Amino acid sequence: MQRRIIAFLVAASACLGLFTATSAHAGRIRRVVEPLPAAKDVIVEGCPFPVIWTDRGGRTMTTVYGVSGDIVLRRITGTSTVVLTNGVNGLQLSFDIDETMTITPRGDGVSSVTQIGSSGLINDPGTTTGSPSFTWYGGKAFTTGTIDPRSLVMTDVVSQRFVGIEGDVCDMLITGLKSRH
Repeated sequence: MQRRIIAFLVAASACLGLFTATSAHAGRIRRVVEPLPAAKDVIVEGCPFPVIWTDRGGRTMTTVYGVSGDIVLRRITGTSTVVLTNGVNGLQLSFDIDETMTITPRGDGVSSVTQIGSSGLINDPGTTTGSPSFTWYGGKAFTTGTIDPRSLVMTDVVSQRFVGIEGDVCDMLITGLKSRH
């Protein structure tokens, strides 16, 4: 009989501990740090031809979840090599990315994206602005628009500006020559 009581108390204690641990995390801000999943064969808009984006990986993504469980911030840091392919002529160029990208969702489907670094890529499909572009930059880039949550590539841009060195990726993928950074 005494063994049954002890077994019951141990089981009850374990259940109470599990309940307490579970409810302690509910309603709290939490942060998850993980490798940024490498993108493979993602179609990027912004040039008069399809551009295929393949990221070889190596960067880290920190995701911050708010009290309600929604994503309130994503920060991507580190370096990687991105290979861009002209979908019409097959020409490929690689870009060494070294930046910090911060994505802040606004709750209405629109996000603010800040990119700071010596080398990064920004695109504008042109759906809202009417001016499609794909740019290799060094400096700072600020974009507001809709971002694909899986590939983290802009699918619509409301506004975009950058400060620093820039180069037209579309021209590079036609001529095969990268502008100097």
